[in-house]
Amino acid sequence: MGLTIFILWKCVNLDFKQLEEKFALKSTNQLLHIQMNAISHQATTIHENDEKIQILRHDFRHNIQMLSTLIAREELADASLILKKLNDDLENTKPIIFCKNPVINSALLVYINKAQKQNIEIISEIDIPQNIPWSSNDIALLFANVLENAINASSQQPKEQRKICITTRYDDNKLAIIVENYFFGEILFNDNGMPISLKQGHGVGMRSITSIVSKYRGHVVCSHTHDWFTISFMFSNRYASN
Repeated sequence: MGLTIFILWKCVNLDFKQLEEKFALKSTNQLLHIQMNAISHQATTIHENDEKIQILRHDFRHNIQMLSTLIAREELADASLILKKLNDDLENTKPIIFCKNPVINSALLVYINKAQKQNIEIISEIDIPQNIPWSSNDIALLFANVLENAINASSQQPKEQRKICITTRYDDNKLAIIVENYFFGEILFNDNGMPISLKQGHGVGMRSITSIVSKYRGHVVCSHTHDWFTISFMFSNRYASN
């Protein structure tokens, strides 16, 4: 009997270890896919910006001459319009940076671009430094799964009501993340207050989110009020009980 129990325990332990390895491999593949998409997007942006800069350089002398003429004639309103256009053109050549952490920025770049392609308005206020106490890969995957869910939910709404808000705060080695999306419909929650889906194959992203939160002893809270779904996270490198 003791030998049988030992063999069963080893089998269960082995299956659990294989499941963990499979989950880790899937997460790694997802992150690599995100980073490749981000690199591809950035490469396209750099190429487009290079062409814009060449055009700006070509037209620079012409614009200077026009400005000089307008200022000499005291036609300041027209001169101001030219300066505004030059400033707008320069702004359009800036790289897209949501935060200073390159890995997390890659995830944000991919999913925010995906949302915008589906006519989903993005309102963001993101403050994450380059170096953080947690694995950048894990936080990037957290954003990827949260935004993937938000995009899927938003795509079910009328175009004029598709909106996602992303807010983060980083201070004293603590990171707060809040993601909100408009959703007019019913959301089911489990006993732990996490949203669940009854559709086959859905819910994997939420399990990944829960795994990352548990890994760092973080906190996650979900709510659905006034047709807005909100998911909030708090991470601290000090594992305080509260």
